[in-house]
Amino acid sequence: MTQIIKINYPFGRQDLIVPTPKKLTEKSQILTKPELKKLLEGNFFEAIEFPFFERLVLPPKTKIEIKLPISDQVGEIRFRNPAFDLLIKTKRDQFYRGRLVGYEEIIGMQKKEASEYCTAYYLISMDAKFTRWRSGDPNMPKFKAWIQQVFNELHEKFDEERILEKVKADYIFKKQLPPIQPKDLTK
Repeated sequence: MTQIIKINYPFGRQDLIVPTPKKLTEKSQILTKPELKKLLEGNFFEAIEFPFFERLVLPPKTKIEIKLPISDQVGEIRFRNPAFDLLIKTKRDQFYRGRLVGYEEIIGMQKKEASEYCTAYYLISMDAKFTRWRSGDPNMPKFKAWIQQVFNELHEKFDEERILEKVKADYIFKKQLPPIQPKDLTK
């Protein structure tokens, strides 16, 4: 399995996907970006670009089931394993007018102009259930850590309040930096 290491630099952030140091007793399945795109075709996550979807390492014996949303119905991504069942549901919420609140100043837009934009909102819910009779499985802590990582990544990448908080912090930091003066290379 893998873990995601988050690095905060003064000039930005980076997520690194690295193998976990401890090995499982069985081999994991690795899904590549093209395989994930094909599996997620028609789902909200299909068009998402971030490191979590560069490569997805599944715990051994884990199967993915995807139920595509029809119209405004709920879409589902289910990870089934003999030890656990992880269900991620996505549903498009209604459209809101003028939902650039918080971003206007950062992008230099007047509130009146910002009110002309619409943003689609999605509700994402996650539910994990563990098989009781597998509670003594030596890999159970690793399965729980994998599920927690999925929860954390989806929360960090799709919670608009967290995203806006990071954007504002970056904006304030960059505003405090002195302007970079170009060097005259002809001298």
